[in-house]
Amino acid sequence: MVPRVFNLKLKDLLNQIRHKEVFGPWLGWVGTIEYQKRGLPHLHLLLLLKTDPEFLTAANINQFLSAELRIEQDSLGLELRGIIQSTMEHTDCAACNGLALCMKDLNPTLVAKCHKGYPREFQEETTIFENGYPSYRRRNNGQTFTIRLPNSGPNIQTIIDNRRVVPYSPYLYHRYKAHINVELCGSVRAVKYIHKYIYKGGDRATAILDSEHDEIKRHLHGRYIGPTEAVWRLFEFDTHDEQPSVIHLALLLPGEQAIYFTEGEDPDQLRECMDTSITTLLAYFSYNLHNADSHSYLYHEFPEHFVDVRKIGWKRRSQGTSIGRMYSASPFMGERYYLQLLLTVVCGATSFDNLRTIDGVLQPTFKAACIALRLLEDDGEWVVLFTEGRLFMTGRVLRHLFALALQHTTLTNPTTIWEKFAESFCDDIQHLISCGTITRPLGWEAIGDILYLNYGLYLEQQDLNEYGNALCHFGLSDPILNWQHTVEATDNVVIQEEIGYNQQQEQESYTEMSEQPNLEQRDCFNAITAAVERYEGNGQQEELSAFFLHGPAGTGKTFLSCLASFFRGQGKIVLCVASSGIAAQLLPGGRTAHSRFKIPLSNDINAVSNISSNSFLAALIRKTTLIIWDEVPMQHKACFEAVNRILNDICKVSDNCTFGGIPTVLGGDFAQILPVIRRGSREVTVLACIQHVSIRNRLQILKLKTACELYQILPIRYFSTFFMLLSTIQAFMVKSQFHHTSISYYY
Repeated sequence: MVPRVFNLKLKDLLNQIRHKEVFGPWLGWVGTIEYQKRGLPHLHLLLLLKTDPEFLTAANINQFLSAELRIEQDSLGLELRGIIQSTMEHTDCAACNGLALCMKDLNPTLVAKCHKGYPREFQEETTIFENGYPSYRRRNNGQTFTIRLPNSGPNIQTIIDNRRVVPYSPYLYHRYKAHINVELCGSVRAVKYIHKYIYKGGDRATAILDSEHDEIKRHLHGRYIGPTEAVWRLFEFDTHDEQPSVIHLALLLPGEQAIYFTEGEDPDQLRECMDTSITTLLAYFSYNLHNADSHSYLYHEFPEHFVDVRKIGWKRRSQGTSIGRMYSASPFMGERYYLQLLLTVVCGATSFDNLRTIDGVLQPTFKAACIALRLLEDDGEWVVLFTEGRLFMTGRVLRHLFALALQHTTLTNPTTIWEKFAESFCDDIQHLISCGTITRPLGWEAIGDILYLNYGLYLEQQDLNEYGNALCHFGLSDPILNWQHTVEATDNVVIQEEIGYNQQQEQESYTEMSEQPNLEQRDCFNAITAAVERYEGNGQQEELSAFFLHGPAGTGKTFLSCLASFFRGQGKIVLCVASSGIAAQLLPGGRTAHSRFKIPLSNDINAVSNISSNSFLAALIRKTTLIIWDEVPMQHKACFEAVNRILNDICKVSDNCTFGGIPTVLGGDFAQILPVIRRGSREVTVLACIQHVSIRNRLQILKLKTACELYQILPIRYFSTFFMLLSTIQAFMVKSQFHHTSISYYY
């Protein structure tokens, strides 16, 4: 019953607005049906009217809108007054009722005003503001009534006056006797606010399923549908309506038309698909070419006078109207943006070439056509800026300024700007190349005198990469030479720091330490060096490139320093990190993992490290031969997930790789401290350790069991044995408690 009655009233309301013109000549509307939490439907409707300058006047607004109690004493006035008192008064927060929903986020002892802005101020006349709703007339004429204070006893009452009346239309209110809030949207800000309600979609609820036997919370976004909405949809009543309709107009460059076909079709069928796959833009050109009655219309005006028939094209409209809207294009889209600009000013275009023909001259690009029509500026202000800037700015600053201009403005002709000021942009580069600070790449002899300009283009490309852009997007040529590897090795300070070790000293250190390892340490050393050789020979490895070195105290995990010296003695890069600052000091050239890999401080499993792919640190990672990460059991598993994601991204490998394919050694002892979880139970702490990281199954397990010479002393050996036995017992206790997991704590 409720959906049917509401639908009948809705149809009558739209009929009154469109055909009876209760608010004025109708132009269009956008409306949607929503449902309250208790299931009752309500309508949000944005009405468009044909107005004149006299429409937005106080006298005209007062004719069809009111925000006051009725003062008429006849039967109609008394009836309206009674309905208003029951449905159009905002009384929930009367007398500063702090329990009202509109007051729930405010302290009623400090702020006696609700979120809706009630009670409003008394006002003798309606006032129209430039950027918002009008302030309606609310006269202090003594019209009041008394209600019981909400959520209070029966004897506590408060007085309500015009300050709490919700704006309404007397005509619609008397006709439908329902809550109908009518507001005048006289500005873009008010229209955007209404559109938020219309296009925000259906109500959603977040359901959290929790169980005392399941420690993982599942968050589900689900819609709930009440019985009224269910019946509404069963009857197939409209839930959204737009009048007039909006037609999307294609915006594509020559040769970019999408053609859909079935695999295996013969050439004749493909030709038929090409002939029938006509977009609105190509159909617009075709109609203008064969008909003269459309040459006065712009592209976006076409749907007002013509109808687009699929596989046929445009034909003259016999009834109704539609609004045409081209797909948006930003200035960063290049030619597509300039094509859109031309279509908004050129009437009756018959082809892409015709659109680019200005005063009988075929322009080479759409951008050039825009310049010829003076739709774009001539970059004169930028010429003045760079002319003045080159007198006191360095080349590096000028290049950065040019990159900002390309990214955030619409330079008309970037190529001309570069050619005019290239010498100034690169005034610091020629000296760096001549003195050997920048190494010349292979093939530099071919370009000779303009080598420094080519390097300037490379640096400009690096600046644009930070914004996800490229030189070719702005019509600039790419660097001829490959500067990437040369610059990374010579200009990168973090790489210079890591390859700055004395190779002879590192070789001597390795030779000294290589005499000490026992058989287990030697096996681990050989396995890791073999993985490095495979990595250097075959590139990124999807498997067998990451190790977990597990050994209790006294088994000599510090032989990792021997690994670092071995590779550094060959001039290779080894990154040594640890979970804590103290542990990092025990590693040669060690740093904390958070510092080296920019790991976020939060333990969010989806956190991402803040390393740009074009940064010096990213270049260092790509040149790294081995990563050594010590004391990993005390690190939260989210840290390993973040590092694994960022290394795969920097090295441009698939997600199946581990740490970007770079050989990695993770070391630690589970008998020591696990991650510290604030207010975390034993179960939560265990689940946060590396044993539950997603890449665990891709780690090769290396174990050290034999104690070093120092630990062969009898008292120390007894203590070490006792400690290992204690940790083994604890591991079995944890395993029995979490029988559904596999935690390899024992040795």
